[in-house]
Amino acid sequence: MRAFSASISSRLAIVAAVMALAGAAIAPAQAESVYRRGESGDSSSFDPAKTSTVVEGDVLADLFETLVVYDGKAQLQPGAAESWTISDDGLTYAFKLRPGNWSNGDPVKAGDFVFSFRRLVDPATGSPYANLYFPIKNAEAISKGSMKPEELGVTAPDDKTFVVALERATPYMLTVFAHQTASPVSQANVEKFGKDFAKPGNLVTNGAYKLDAFTPNDQTALSRNDFNTRNSRSIAWAEGIKTLAGCLRSTPRHAPRVTKYVGFDMPPCVRTTRVGASPPNQAFR
Repeated sequence: MRAFSASISSRLAIVAAVMALAGAAIAPAQAESVYRRGESGDSSSFDPAKTSTVVEGDVLADLFETLVVYDGKAQLQPGAAESWTISDDGLTYAFKLRPGNWSNGDPVKAGDFVFSFRRLVDPATGSPYANLYFPIKNAEAISKGSMKPEELGVTAPDDKTFVVALERATPYMLTVFAHQTASPVSQANVEKFGKDFAKPGNLVTNGAYKLDAFTPNDQTALSRNDFNTRNSRSIAWAEGIKTLAGCLRSTPRHAPRVTKYVGFDMPPCVRTTRVGASPPNQAFR
């Protein structure tokens, strides 16, 4: 019995040593927490105001946080705004922003939302969803070029308060504030880089991730935004994933063609879906 126990102990010691070595080899890969997910196409832009597809919406939900967001039961919840009030006549929405920072460390201010909404309806921007915001005072006239963007019914009484005045009571207006095109952009960043502000390396975001790279017909790469401490839109963030690698390989039927094109076999992508009007995590093609 003694010899048998010694044999088992010896074997266990060997197994433990092998597992320790294996753990050491696997640890770095686990530490990276890379999540690869398939998408059905490329984003035409990472500028929220110029997006219009579900593919782009998937990416934006990991890059940005709108004033209000959808939870897993498709119910609206606080997002970049920690609370809001609606006037009795339904014409005024006042949002109180939660403390937050852009991915470059600059604070997110109510003025950034004023700037973003003005860009949305400015005909010079050419947003395909500008009409969604026509309930806002003067939005339609601005979009048609008969008024200036500065005349839009949005104001920032202070850095943490964003106020929207409507032309008429619009019961569904909160859902508009959750739309992908309502994602805010940093005024300072847009003014610094101009039309190139949404490119990898330039774009700053207020969501769970930041944009690292984009290769057309291949993939989009995102990494954690260290200045974001919460993001209710991103499932990937909630799961602790540090890197998102979205790829174009969304279905098995694409695999032979893609493999032939790039010349080597590529790792599988996992397609996920998100509950709500616009999906919860994102990124990639």
